[in-house]
Amino acid sequence: MCSEMEEDVAFLDSLFEEFSLEKPREVAKAVKSEKRALRYQKVAERRKRRRVEEHQRRRERQKEARGTETEEKPGLEMKRLSVCIDLGFCSAMNSKERGKLIRQLGRVWGLQKRYPGLSTTLVNIDEDFVTDGERIVSGFRSFAWKTTTQRLEDMQSTSAIVYLSPDAEMEPLMFVEDDEMYVIGGLVDESGRGSMSREKAEDLGVKCRRLPIPEYMTKASRGTFNVMLTINQVVEILCRLAVSGYRTLWKENVKSEPSEGAPSSSNIFEEHYFPSTRQQQEVGAESSYTHEMRASEDDDFFTAHMVSRRNRLDTHAVEKTELSLERARSSKAELEHVVDIGVTKKRKSGLDAINELIDPVWNFNDDVLLDMMTERVIYEDESVVALDKPYQMAYSGTKPGQAQLDRLLTRLAQRVAPECQKLYVVRTLDKHCTGVVLFAKNLERHAQLREAYEDGRVEQKYHCLVKGVPVEEKATISIPLVKLIKGKDMHLEPVRNPKTALNVYNVITKYEIINSSASNCSLIGATVSKDISHQIRAHLSHGAGCPLIGDNKYNLKNRKLPPKVSPTAMAKLDLAPQQFRRLPMFMHLNQLLIPRGGVNSKYILIRAPVPHAFYYVLKKLSLLKK
Repeated sequence: MCSEMEEDVAFLDSLFEEFSLEKPREVAKAVKSEKRALRYQKVAERRKRRRVEEHQRRRERQKEARGTETEEKPGLEMKRLSVCIDLGFCSAMNSKERGKLIRQLGRVWGLQKRYPGLSTTLVNIDEDFVTDGERIVSGFRSFAWKTTTQRLEDMQSTSAIVYLSPDAEMEPLMFVEDDEMYVIGGLVDESGRGSMSREKAEDLGVKCRRLPIPEYMTKASRGTFNVMLTINQVVEILCRLAVSGYRTLWKENVKSEPSEGAPSSSNIFEEHYFPSTRQQQEVGAESSYTHEMRASEDDDFFTAHMVSRRNRLDTHAVEKTELSLERARSSKAELEHVVDIGVTKKRKSGLDAINELIDPVWNFNDDVLLDMMTERVIYEDESVVALDKPYQMAYSGTKPGQAQLDRLLTRLAQRVAPECQKLYVVRTLDKHCTGVVLFAKNLERHAQLREAYEDGRVEQKYHCLVKGVPVEEKATISIPLVKLIKGKDMHLEPVRNPKTALNVYNVITKYEIINSSASNCSLIGATVSKDISHQIRAHLSHGAGCPLIGDNKYNLKNRKLPPKVSPTAMAKLDLAPQQFRRLPMFMHLNQLLIPRGGVNSKYILIRAPVPHAFYYVLKKLSLLKK
């Protein structure tokens, strides 16, 4: 095919020379265009071929890497294990939670192929869930597990039902039985709605158990201490418990010398979910690891397979004191060493560290958002209420299932201002901005504050993190702006011709440099009184030449991407080369000055604290005011 393309190119070259002599411009342009198209087609074919070869090499490397792991180990037999996934809670989940559930079920299907004794049943499934599953996980509809549209309470099972729950008050599951069916209730327990699985078990009148994580793991000195496990993690733990030789958890029921082919004393979570950490620990630490393996020969299943070397109690101290599980439960002094903990996670850095400090409001339902906003009241008197709006919460106009403030106003008023029937918003903030949002408790005060905004008697001070350092340390920007709307997108542009422009906004932005650093970033304090939406973003970009970091709408060099930060800033924030594109926009309404009453009345100062993620980035970039 390549030779044919080369012949075509040569033929076109000859035509081009022939027509060039006669100087027909149109024909020459057509030949040039066709020539470029053929060359591009040749390059595209070569790139496609290279991609296919690279994908094949990658699949072979992955197959070799997991070859020893997926091989069936000799001497191990798995007893029958019945697991049931209760999908009856799907109605309480939003679309993102359903997507997470479907992806975890895809991993459960991988476990079912790996462990032949595992039998998985999906209960209370409907066609919508199957359709979503097919859209998210390829081949979901053809997975050969048992499914039923019946509810769990309507099923007739010969096995005893044991409902698994993360509730700390439940008794631990200490062993796995052949004649029991273990039910997992979905993602509802990690979504802030309380222990719905425990309540379901109580309604059904069946046993409810939890995994004995607190009894067999020690608390790390740092981290989030999240004890929630995904569905596939719980199923994998149950599968490993069902393997012959490690079927029970009690120390006296486990062989002191593992049989040939039995699992080693590695940590399930290090081996399967934190492989990089495991490799780092194994390199250069053979002697200490061998000592730990010998010390763990007499341990029970969870000590051998779940306790991480990173958070494990000192082996010599355990041998010296000879603490038993029974003594640890009965002694207050010893309980200080056996505490409720979560799986130790690798400390996050870079973009993950920033995102971890942002409240994921896009994952919260209205009940959780209501609780959160109730705690974010920063000012209240007889006529106004001020809230601290989090990042990515819009006031209105979002899709169903996303965080929207106006949906909460009626219930929020009942909590923070029970004496009034409704809260009236005075001025909203953009979805990407954080800080003070003001509400009036009655229509009279609402009209007063709206008039004060229109007259320019309300002072708003923003903190903005921008790329670059303005030439003037303190200045006033008064560039007239015009609003351009294309579909649902709106942005502001400077007025090119004031005589012909319509709906011109003559607005003023005052700014001063709070701090700057060698990373070519600045913390700007911007003050406005009579403002419009996007005013500060447009003025700082067009007037000061310093677009906000994370703002892809007012980056004059590339309208589709946020401004690229300097290599020094990338290094300080520990960002990968392209992660600047996913940085949040750092614009915070820090201070609001409003009149207490009429024109000549005194003023009220309302402040909102800087968000944790904003503070973290300022500290990393050495922009905190000294």
